[in-house]
Amino acid sequence: MGVHTTRLKLLAFAMGAGFAGMTGTFYIAKLQTATPDMFDLPVSIMVLVMIVLGGLASVWGAILGAVLLELLQAWFLPALSGWMQGLGNAIHSPFLQNLELTSASELIFGIILVTMMLYRRDGLVPVGRNEVRLSYEQQDAAVSRGAAPAVARLRAGLAEATADARPAALEIRDLTVKFGGLTALKSVSLDVPPGSIVAVIGPNGSGKSTLFNSITGLVKPSAGVVRFAGRDLLGLRPDQVLRAGVARTFQNIRLFPNLTVMENVLIGQHTHLSSGAAGAVLGLPRVRAEEREAREFVLELLAMFGNRLVPRIDQGVAQLSYANRRRVEIARALASRPRLLMLDEPTAGMNPAESLELAEQIAAFRDFGLTVLLVEHKLDVVTRLADNVIVLDHGEKLAEGRADEVRRNEAVIEAYISAGAWSMPEETLLEFAGVHTHYGDLHVLKGVDYSVAPDDIVVLLGGNASGKSTTMKTIMGTVTPSQGEVRFRGAPINRLSTSERVRRGIAPVLEARRLFPRMTVYENLEMGAYTRKRGPKFDEDLERVYELFPRVKERRHQLAGTLSGGEQQMVAIGRALMARPALICMDEPSMGLSPRFVEIVFGIIQTINRQGVAIFMVEQNAHMALQIASRGYVLQTGRVVLSGPAADLAANPAIREAYLGELQVEEN
Repeated sequence: MGVHTTRLKLLAFAMGAGFAGMTGTFYIAKLQTATPDMFDLPVSIMVLVMIVLGGLASVWGAILGAVLLELLQAWFLPALSGWMQGLGNAIHSPFLQNLELTSASELIFGIILVTMMLYRRDGLVPVGRNEVRLSYEQQDAAVSRGAAPAVARLRAGLAEATADARPAALEIRDLTVKFGGLTALKSVSLDVPPGSIVAVIGPNGSGKSTLFNSITGLVKPSAGVVRFAGRDLLGLRPDQVLRAGVARTFQNIRLFPNLTVMENVLIGQHTHLSSGAAGAVLGLPRVRAEEREAREFVLELLAMFGNRLVPRIDQGVAQLSYANRRRVEIARALASRPRLLMLDEPTAGMNPAESLELAEQIAAFRDFGLTVLLVEHKLDVVTRLADNVIVLDHGEKLAEGRADEVRRNEAVIEAYISAGAWSMPEETLLEFAGVHTHYGDLHVLKGVDYSVAPDDIVVLLGGNASGKSTTMKTIMGTVTPSQGEVRFRGAPINRLSTSERVRRGIAPVLEARRLFPRMTVYENLEMGAYTRKRGPKFDEDLERVYELFPRVKERRHQLAGTLSGGEQQMVAIGRALMARPALICMDEPSMGLSPRFVEIVFGIIQTINRQGVAIFMVEQNAHMALQIASRGYVLQTGRVVLSGPAADLAANPAIREAYLGELQVEEN
């Protein structure tokens, strides 16, 4: 994003310290004295409680918190102490007679702090943000993209940059990256010619993301050379790499969830803004004019994504579907006006139609002179886009060439693509009966009915924002139905907490894995058994996980955050198994996995099902999911529009068009 994080954090600290120092000056002037015990730990705790009680990032909340704590200390606690002492005198209780609540203010502050963090984290006066709700017409509108004036600006910017510098070619020579005794990249060399699209593919754990991190300054290589437009990038900070013209997206989306689409994309403009902190604080006319121009450019840029993003400009990105969050991250990278755009699995979490729609847009980037380097597992997308394909395996370059050549390479087929098909071979375990859910005024699930039998693999299909993730949240208890009933083993569970649902036999495998990155693999697996008592069965389950995932056993002492995407998915499934569930709810288990890893994971899902665990799965890879599933449902804008045996759904022309085929995009 072009932000020097160390400098920005120091600036924020200095500004905060400046305000605190100024306030302290007035405070001392009022008291006309200063002693060290005036600023001890209890004072710091009191200030923290004021902010948490009132509301983080809320000015009125901080004022309310200060008023309430002052009333608590100056009036309520002394008055309550006097009343309790009077009661003690009346009943002759020495404890109550000597009770002085003002001396226990730190304990009371601690109780307030814990209570607020447990039950109202946003404080009494949370920061207000007007949530933008889309109309039903906007939600159901056909996909369309408008003409984009931003394209002209980007093309002009690229022409200007090229006139003053060497062509935007990326050269990598003998790049080696080691993490302790593990060699993630070994003497990798590649070229990305200017104006081309080059794809890097390979199994999970082959070093693709490490390659991106090395280019953009997030990882320091052990050896090698990385040059862009003739400039050596090694040793540069990430913000300096962006200023050199290299922007990227991430495998796991890194947006600011509390900011809107507009605000997230504006951050990409950071390197093109000349205003400093002082000008921003003072709101100078020059600064306001610069911000208006930046906003105009972002509006033009978002028009490239048409009604996917334009109606959602003022929505918080946390409200967006996964695919639209991907689009926002790409828009933010484009906002920095790069010469080289690096996309790390841009179509992860999208169904085939959405993937091909985004592929068309990426192809258009090349048409206005942008160089693109992408990591992608979907070979149909790679075949459509890439001028050249580089295959990595175990940190080494396995093959290079055109997509059709690489697909025929025997070594690539053995290491990466693989082949084959899966086949899948009443009591109701899980049942949705007329379930409706709302987010405020937004009606998400609209009277849905599902059922999962003890031996089932059930797949839930649907486009992004159709209600699939809300279904998973409703099962796990993070969303409460506004109408209808969810039953597990015949008993209603609407009012049960998430932890109680896990105890009863429902375990989640969350979208994007959600592991604890600074904990080891073993510690993450332990977390799966948190609701159970430790004993012999824990060791049995651990061995079961290790038997299903030998690679997890090999890396059990490694930090989970250093694993590849496929390995993290294995740990996420293993963590769910450690709860000894009767039902596992999987949200996009194939997201970000190579084709071979997808086959491995789906094969393991079948194995788990044969061991007596039912599976309810949300999955964008409809082709693979329908091959292993027994039954399926199709959601559209919160309603079940199709259901039945998986084989029948796979043969249904409507399903093939929507999830196994192409989507025609209207150009306005």
